[in-house]
Amino acid sequence: MTSGTAQRGDLLFLLHDGEVQFSGYGLVVESGCPHHLVGLLMVDRPKPASVAWLQQIEAKFGPVELQPMTRGGERGLVCHMWIDEASLVHVWQLPGRFTQVLQQVLSVLLAHPPVPQLDVAWDAATRLWVSTFHQVSQIDAPAVNKNPRLPRFALGQVVATPGALEALAEAGQLPQEYLHRHIVGDWGELDEHDRQANERAVHGGDRIFSSYLTKKGTKLWVITEYDRSVTTLLLPSEY
Repeated sequence: MTSGTAQRGDLLFLLHDGEVQFSGYGLVVESGCPHHLVGLLMVDRPKPASVAWLQQIEAKFGPVELQPMTRGGERGLVCHMWIDEASLVHVWQLPGRFTQVLQQVLSVLLAHPPVPQLDVAWDAATRLWVSTFHQVSQIDAPAVNKNPRLPRFALGQVVATPGALEALAEAGQLPQEYLHRHIVGDWGELDEHDRQANERAVHGGDRIFSSYLTKKGTKLWVITEYDRSVTTLLLPSEY
């Protein structure tokens, strides 16, 4: 798989050298960039993930999602995968119905990306894929998000009030549009004081609040709770 052939939404597998065995799979986030996937990275192979390691993940990224990847119940971490350039020779598409089904299931992650981000590389000595926390330079990691495509916090469970759903239907819009703006740090119709409060909340664990206008001019609020357990779309009158 070369950078020129990878298209957004393509499903790629992290294969083992010379074997039809994989340690993860994910969708290409941006056309021409096969090194950035969003999907599942195996964490229970060659042995179950340690509780201590999972606690480190949650301490850095907040609540995480683990999903079974095999019939035996081995789990994968839902995450961003940044693949080492030298390891791309082990990243390929696999044909078949299985790939098509996975693409459909994982497509939601392009609209609602997970928060965990890991650097992934093939280790020829151990013949395993290894991962570390994704490294971001200090220049690229101030409070304000420098990459508008990447999520900054977990949404948790997403719910919407009847008034919000009615306003969106009236405007012919989907809630995903505002959830994406919210999670990447586009706070909408907020003044500078509230914007700064959100920037502090992203890192300090407080409630995050955004305010938007639909195409019909109806004000819509999006609120993520301090523990990142729930995100609610609602009208101000329903607060």
